[in-house]
Amino acid sequence: MYISKQPKIDYFVGDTLDLSEGRFRVLYDDETETEHNFTDQGVEITGYDSQKTGRQKLQLHYQGQTVEFDVLVSPKAAINDEYLKQEITSAQGRKGTTAYTFADAEKQAALVEKIEAAKAVLENHDASQEAVNQALNDLKQAGTELDGNQRYQTAREELESLLESVIEKDPQSELIAEAEGLLSSQTPTPEAFANLKEELNKKLLVKESHHVGSLEEGETAPTVEALPELVVETETQAFERQERPSGDLLLGERRVVQAGAEGQIRHLIEVDAKGNRTLLQTEVVKEAVAEITEVGTKIESSTQPLDGPKVLEVKKPSLVVEEEVLAYGHEERVNPSLPVGERRLVQVGVAGLRRNLVEIDSEGHRSLKGTEVLKETVTEIVEVGTK
Repeated sequence: MYISKQPKIDYFVGDTLDLSEGRFRVLYDDETETEHNFTDQGVEITGYDSQKTGRQKLQLHYQGQTVEFDVLVSPKAAINDEYLKQEITSAQGRKGTTAYTFADAEKQAALVEKIEAAKAVLENHDASQEAVNQALNDLKQAGTELDGNQRYQTAREELESLLESVIEKDPQSELIAEAEGLLSSQTPTPEAFANLKEELNKKLLVKESHHVGSLEEGETAPTVEALPELVVETETQAFERQERPSGDLLLGERRVVQAGAEGQIRHLIEVDAKGNRTLLQTEVVKEAVAEITEVGTKIESSTQPLDGPKVLEVKKPSLVVEEEVLAYGHEERVNPSLPVGERRLVQVGVAGLRRNLVEIDSEGHRSLKGTEVLKETVTEIVEVGTK
């Protein structure tokens, strides 16, 4: 028996013995030869002391035979985690800024995830300098990818444009002071901007009519026109489910790494006196956050020398059930009774849901075996005026 491939041989004090890369060969009297992993069943390793520095001689025992190999245990180097501590403090501070509050929901979730991961590294007394550096880089990257400042600037420009239109139409409107206060606020929120934009849009859509002075003899009072009603409808947006392979998990194991969150879409709809509906504006209030699940692809195999014919062990594929969000379609219909340029929403679109049955073989290859529609999509229908 002899070692054909050395396992990891350099360690620091407190490290766990890593035998994953080790291989050894066994020679039999019939001149056949088999190769085995250090981690195979029936293999025993003795002689390792994780708290003792210096060179250590370890023994591998298998079927009554023994072979030796050396490892070196060095004093543990001091970990420099000061930069990571500073970056955690800085990242937590970002959560109170527009860079975070106006950022895409997935980017917000990514920053929170990296903050928690960095804290876990700090609390792990056995963490290596490499792990500390990786956590630091991941946290910096998550902070850099926050797009809240750009989205805040876009929201400001939209609000300022609406404000100018309202000032021109009604300089005495109470909404002017409210909008100016929000634009100068040190703690603005996306919800406050969305709500105020909705109020300003309503103000601009209202048709105002005034009659100055008293009626002359024979003059009739002006007819009061029924103004259209503005309706705000909120639609829940289903989150997407994503899966990605993970070599750290055993085949068949699943781990949720990011919880899904539903989004919200707000529709501003004008309803006239006859009940006709016209879609005026659609706005994403809250973006959906995809659910991310890691699916294991790691396979643990073992080989045993047999006295008789060697048997090939066949790994059976696993079946995985996945759910997929189906986007709804958009349809436009000509309506000759509506004025040209006018649009009317007659049916709100709804996303569907489909279940997929996927087979994953021992090498991680995926094959679709069947599908089932759990919820049919509903097409969004809009009528377009040609009158």
